Amino acid sequence: MIRNAALAGVAAVLFATAEAKSVEDPFLWLEEVEGEKALDWVRAQNKESLGALEADPRFDAMVGEAKQILNSTARIPDGSIHNGHVYNFWQDATHVRGLWRRAAVKSYVSGKPQWETLIDYDRLAADEGRNWISGTIACLSPAYVHCMIELSDGGKDAGLWREFNTETKSFVDGGFALQEGKSNLAWVDENTLLVGADLGPGSLTTSGYPKALRLWKRGEPVAAAPIFLEGTDTDVSTYAQVSHDGEKTHLFANRAVTFFESEYHYAADAGAAPAKLPLPPKSDLFDVLDGRAIFLIRESWRHEGKDYPSGVLIAYDLASGEADVAFAPAPNQAIDDGSVEVGKSDIIVRYLEDVSGRAARVYRDRKTGVWKTTTIDLPGAGVVKIVSAGGGTDEALFTYESLTTPTTLYYVSKKNKTKAIMSAP
Repeated sequence: MIRNAALAGVAAVLFATAEAKSVEDPFLWLEEVEGEKALDWVRAQNKESLGALEADPRFDAMVGEAKQILNSTARIPDGSIHNGHVYNFWQDATHVRGLWRRAAVKSYVSGKPQWETLIDYDRLAADEGRNWISGTIACLSPAYVHCMIELSDGGKDAGLWREFNTETKSFVDGGFALQEGKSNLAWVDENTLLVGADLGPGSLTTSGYPKALRLWKRGEPVAAAPIFLEGTDTDVSTYAQVSHDGEKTHLFANRAVTFFESEYHYAADAGAAPAKLPLPPKSDLFDVLDGRAIFLIRESWRHEGKDYPSGVLIAYDLASGEADVAFAPAPNQAIDDGSVEVGKSDIIVRYLEDVSGRAARVYRDRKTGVWKTTTIDLPGAGVVKIVSAGGGTDEALFTYESLTTPTTLYYVSKKNKTKAIMSAP
């Protein structure tokens, strides 16, 4: 007891001393992400590290081996399925900046895809005399005709955006366009974007990302577009998320308060004011299925008198506010990052079971309202990854690999039939 009292006394003195004397942080300037002093420090560290690496006699051989692997034409052309096509971004020794291309699903599943080039980034850079590097591609689901293409000058975090049409395979004259910045956007319809844009002083958070989301109509200046939701200066950013759920469109604003905590605000249509959803700060929104927002909660949550444990997949009814557990991992299972995709009529979940990868379809029985699970037939005792799922379809692509099996690409049909279509050498 005496020892505990003495320790408590020492702690009190130390706490009081710490409060009375503020300690100056000599490295606060490193928090200025665009500050020249901070960037000079980064350049110096990179130069020192590169020098140490290049001095290693194995350096040239390892770089050559890495380039050979990255440029190999035998590697699997991963893609995403949208409206009857598989879209793929491809780089090799001939196409250093890359090609954005597509093949019909039937052609792709045959193992010998017939590719149709949409954007040749090397040619685009040469034609415009710019150091273009491909960035994010955002297309209006499910048709996948209207797209916004991000182009980065030399691979910077900031990029500019241009509208592209996949039917004409060309950029749209007079279409949507954003100047260079750390912007984000999502399609509401073919004439409307929900966008967070760099509009100059006052429009960004202290982290350098958009503070507000705007509903931007075709033909109007983005600065004149009405604000959908605005965060605060100290937030990380505000991100646009739009879900196309059958004939219904749902608008979300993800206000990233920190890197780990978010507020989700929802509007049932573009004319409605967004309202904050009662989700825990540590949760991830994936998409909407039959009017239910699909979330993974990363902390325990109490809602309407019921407790939900961390790590379960929640289906939150956006009309009634009721919540159901769509998928609850067993004690020997866990859902990890990048493991949930919402399709046209079900949810694809990748999870670990006794450290081995598994996958399943999760769906709601329309008659009983009960959530059910159907296993996807993939090999066991290995690593499973989702390559493509969601996007307005119930088709999916997975890769599987193990200590004895090279990376193999699997196609899963709408009827849950599995087919191995290609593998790495």
